[in-house]
Amino acid sequence: MTLRFQHKLSIPTAAYQLIERAPVLDRLDQAITTKQVVALGALAGWGKTTVLAQWAARATLPVAWYTLDSTDRDPQLFLDYLLHAVAAYVPEAADLAKQLSGIMPQALPDLFRTAALAIAAVPKPFALILDDYHVLEDDTLPVLPGMELIFDMLAQVAEYASNCHLVISSRMLPNLRGIARLTAQRRAMFFDYAMLQWTADEVRQLAESSSGDISPAYAGQLVSQMSGWVTGIVLSLDHVVRAQDQAAPDELADTNSVYAYFAEQIIAPLAPGLQQFLEETSVLEDLSPQRCNALRQSSDASAFLAEITRRGLFVSHKGGTLTYHSLFRDFLRGRLAQDPVRERALLLRAADLYAEEDDLDRARAVVDPLAHFGSRIAEAVQCFSQNRNKICHSS
Repeated sequence: MTLRFQHKLSIPTAAYQLIERAPVLDRLDQAITTKQVVALGALAGWGKTTVLAQWAARATLPVAWYTLDSTDRDPQLFLDYLLHAVAAYVPEAADLAKQLSGIMPQALPDLFRTAALAIAAVPKPFALILDDYHVLEDDTLPVLPGMELIFDMLAQVAEYASNCHLVISSRMLPNLRGIARLTAQRRAMFFDYAMLQWTADEVRQLAESSSGDISPAYAGQLVSQMSGWVTGIVLSLDHVVRAQDQAAPDELADTNSVYAYFAEQIIAPLAPGLQQFLEETSVLEDLSPQRCNALRQSSDASAFLAEITRRGLFVSHKGGTLTYHSLFRDFLRGRLAQDPVRERALLLRAADLYAEEDDLDRARAVVDPLAHFGSRIAEAVQCFSQNRNKICHSS
């Protein structure tokens, strides 16, 4: 008999109190109830799971929930959890799960196909939420035999299961086969972090329900500094409430807490090569393949920038180039500063690049990191590095 972690099949509850954001939930509801596939892609900490759980609590559609982890890359384990997740809505699911317990590996493809057909034949609409879908597509994890069965089945469900509204929550742009065509046919919809960004009014409501009241000006500054990123806002709210009783600080973020989150949740899961690319290109203000290759004296920038875009690593598009979120860039600069020789070489090379582009102001600024970033940030990064050395130097 297979032992299961039942919490993976339960709608999660928020670790901290968040307000219900009616406009976001209404927009999500409109998409899920009218499309066959809805994908929600954003980095850790943007509130994907929370908003989906809030939607599920008020949804008119029945909801099947499945939170994935790295063990679910095993196709037999994945199918077992999936069948139990949908058992209340797919009549054949329980019988198929019983067959799975004693199946031979060579018979697994047929059972996957039968399960896809059973889901496609459900008589009444329901929503199937796959949370943390990125663990299936993460190329830093081992590829297990038969994983293609998972992706083939989900592609079939997306295409043919008209009563199964598939909802995918991922830390990166999901690469589900056929999703581009379904989107073109208006049968699928993709949301990124922009839909999840918090407003100043919402931050004030959140503060009132937890830390205390803050002024509209402070709420607006915090939203601007965090680009609406809810985890950074939550981590900094107590700091902001205290700051209102003092002179206004230059920065509202609780930098050490935010940097710790960046290190553990954003950087640590990345491949070492991508971590190094992020650190080294943090000396640039705008990222293009040509500029990054010249800086690093390499030819791999296009692939790295495509991966950064796919993962949504706190970047924004600016006239054909990418720009790191200012707080994330400061964090990356702090990591780079732990290797002074490498940092100095990159700063001088960046200055040369800007000088060649006749941008002398940037060329002068880039060689003086303390003047550009401020000694307080350097001290915070040094403190953070000492306390979380293992995470900071995971590369």
